[in-house]
Amino acid sequence: MSHPHHQTSKAMVAACALRQGTALAVCLARDKSSWYFRSDH
Repeated sequence: MSHPHHQTSKAMVAACALRQGTALAVCLARDKSSWYFRSDH
Protein backbone atom coordinates (compact mmCIF):
# COMPACT_ATOMS: atom_id res chain seq x y z
CA MET A 1 0.00 0.00 0.00
CA SER A 2 2.68 2.52 1.00
CA HIS A 3 5.75 2.81 -1.22
CA PRO A 4 9.09 3.90 0.31
CA HIS A 5 9.97 5.98 -2.74
CA HIS A 6 6.83 8.10 -2.41
CA GLN A 7 8.12 10.17 0.49
CA THR A 8 6.95 13.48 -0.99
CA SER A 9 3.37 12.34 -1.41
CA LYS A 10 3.55 10.74 2.04
CA ALA A 11 4.58 14.08 3.53
CA MET A 12 1.80 15.79 1.59
CA VAL A 13 -0.76 13.31 2.90
CA ALA A 14 0.59 13.76 6.43
CA ALA A 15 0.40 17.55 6.13
CA CYS A 16 -3.11 17.32 4.71
CA ALA A 17 -4.22 14.99 7.51
CA LEU A 18 -2.69 17.30 10.10
CA ARG A 19 -4.41 20.28 8.51
CA GLN A 20 -7.76 18.51 8.39
CA GLY A 21 -7.27 17.29 11.96
CA THR A 22 -6.62 20.84 13.12
CA ALA A 23 -9.65 22.12 11.23
CA LEU A 24 -11.76 19.36 12.74
CA ALA A 25 -10.48 20.15 16.23
CA VAL A 26 -11.28 23.84 15.74
CA CYS A 27 -14.70 22.93 14.40
CA LEU A 28 -15.39 20.66 17.37
CA ALA A 29 -14.15 23.27 19.83
CA ARG A 30 -16.34 25.91 18.21
CA ASP A 31 -19.30 23.55 18.25
CA LYS A 32 -18.66 22.72 21.90
CA SER A 33 -18.33 26.36 22.92
CA SER A 34 -21.45 27.38 21.00
CA TRP A 35 -23.37 24.51 22.61
CA TYR A 36 -21.96 25.51 26.00
CA PHE A 37 -22.95 29.14 25.55
CA ARG A 38 -26.37 28.07 24.35
CA SER A 39 -26.95 25.86 27.39
CA ASP A 40 -25.51 28.62 29.59
CA HIS A 41 -28.29 31.01 28.63
